Amino acid sequence: MLTVAPSTVNNEEGPANITSAINHAFCGEIDGKITIAAVQGGVSPYQYALNGGSFVPNKSFAGVAPGSHTIAVCDDRIGPIQNGCRVTDMQFRIYNRWGQLIYETSIPGAGWDGTLKGLPQPADTYVYTCSYSGADGVKRMLKGSFLLIR
Repeated sequence: MLTVAPSTVNNEEGPANITSAINHAFCGEIDGKITIAAVQGGVSPYQYALNGGSFVPNKSFAGVAPGSHTIAVCDDRIGPIQNGCRVTDMQFRIYNRWGQLIYETSIPGAGWDGTLKGLPQPADTYVYTCSYSGADGVKRMLKGSFLLIR
């Protein structure tokens, strides 16, 4: 019998809950299938991972053996995650390879959806900066880059 672990995601800004449909594997065969029927919260499109595997845009997982399985869901945004820390004076920015500011927010938990003025941005390398003050009042700056894959 196939089972899916509780599907509530502990991320206030991201996907909050999923509904799945299960086709059971029988007689020891690896022919089970799990299909994501609905996702609540976050920003679509979503990506899914089965049992800690890679995230993929497919809503169905075939060839699933009997047993208990975990499905993780993430939405297509990039941004800072607070992880329970109290943050103030946050400023998150994303720049393209030419240094053009393409996204900016001061809202903790908000994130970039991969568009600029409603148009999808190309697969490329982007740079981010995130400045904030922690609970101790110390101003901090994080910098890095990421690859947008379409």
